Amino acid sequence: MTTAQTYVNKNITGATATITTPYSSDSNLIHVKVQANAPTYFAKIFGMNSVSVTADSTASGAKGPIGTGYFIAPMAVSGSCGGDGTQPCVGTYTSGSTSFNYIAYHHLGNCTGSTFSFCFTQLNSAAAWKESAANDSTLRGWILGGYPTPTSIGANTGDYQTTDCSSPCNYTGGNECGHNATPASCTLVSALVSMAGKIILVPVFDPTKTKSLNHFYTRGFAAFKIASTNVFQNTVDGAHWWITGNYLGNYTCINPGQGGGTPAGYGSNCYGDPQNPPIAGSDYGVDGGAIALTQ
Repeated sequence: MTTAQTYVNKNITGATATITTPYSSDSNLIHVKVQANAPTYFAKIFGMNSVSVTADSTASGAKGPIGTGYFIAPMAVSGSCGGDGTQPCVGTYTSGSTSFNYIAYHHLGNCTGSTFSFCFTQLNSAAAWKESAANDSTLRGWILGGYPTPTSIGANTGDYQTTDCSSPCNYTGGNECGHNATPASCTLVSALVSMAGKIILVPVFDPTKTKSLNHFYTRGFAAFKIASTNVFQNTVDGAHWWITGNYLGNYTCINPGQGGGTPAGYGSNCYGDPQNPPIAGSDYGVDGGAIALTQ
């Protein structure tokens, strides 16, 4: 909004601007209405020295792959798929007449392909964390509200080394999120289940740049909408559980704007800034929030 006012001031002396965003219930739109008093010529003989003139326009998010993600989920998804390595690894399975995408969990850094496509990651640094009640609580907060610090391409985030549950898994303490885990045994799974129907933005990592399975090199971001029902699955492979949903592909993420804390639209939107300039091999179908004139 500050940028819009600056351009008005530079181009029209004495003009006032009314800037509205969100506009028409769309948080990715900004509407600018400009009013200025223009001097008259012939109308002065009737005592009219000036008239009020207005103009308005609306701008929206322009497409471009995300370079910086805001409020991302602590789930590193492998970017080794798509034949040329330019797609996040999401699988597809069919239940009845309905097809779902899924992202399958594997711990200790072995989430480098289409079979096991994501690991949990601690986003504060490249150091590995071991699962504990305190660390689970931290990652759970990032699932439910997003990681509070912006994360850009090139970031290295640490592996989150989870604890296996026995088979069958009868543990209900919430802090065993590895093999055989269930929503009762894993507070992170239960958090994902509670996000049913909502959108998360996940970092996509380059599996060729993981070092000793301890960290993930971020090379892009992808939007994933968690299924509304049957979120947790372990029926195909009980040891390695899945989260179902849909990879959104070419989906527009928006800039969260100013202010602290998780945006009110978290789960309904994803948040990011576009790459400048675009980085080869890092476009996972998520658009950024640059501003372009639409009318």
